[in-house]
Amino acid sequence: MAEPTFIEKLVTSEIAGKNAAIHAYDGMIWKVRSGFLTLIFAGWSLIIKTAIENNSDIIVILPYVFILSAFSLALAIGGYKIDKNYIKRKFRIINGLNELTQLAATIDINAKNERQNEMIEHLKILGDAANDKYKSKAYENELLVSKIIYVTPSILILGMIIYYQIKFIER
Repeated sequence: MAEPTFIEKLVTSEIAGKNAAIHAYDGMIWKVRSGFLTLIFAGWSLIIKTAIENNSDIIVILPYVFILSAFSLALAIGGYKIDKNYIKRKFRIINGLNELTQLAATIDINAKNERQNEMIEHLKILGDAANDKYKSKAYENELLVSKIIYVTPSILILGMIIYYQIKFIER
């Protein structure tokens, strides 16, 4: 068996690098998500626990509820924006990896031909590429998970604020 050529080594290395980048982005995404959920639930559980232990009336803790609500909603918006950015970058790399793999499997990468320029494009860094080719059903599903993670606690918080506003007005 012949020794792999430089271009074959380069393509193999690029495929390995893209796989590593995908896993790195996935790790970053879940760190942001778990950090968000930890902060949200820790903050709310702390205020609820303190209110219960001190037998506090809602009037006493209401300012803290509003402050924590504002903080939680701002954190949700920021977390979602960061999450969406990482998802976009991850799926650009996935798309590029799929295209590179398809190209490498269908052409002789050592032969001089017009598709070599296409191959070169896939060897570039793709996370920052300005294209929308990454948008796929898998991308939309990942984005849906992100929306659920950030929107659900936000809806609960807004619902709680509205509920307590109504209770406060009824007093």
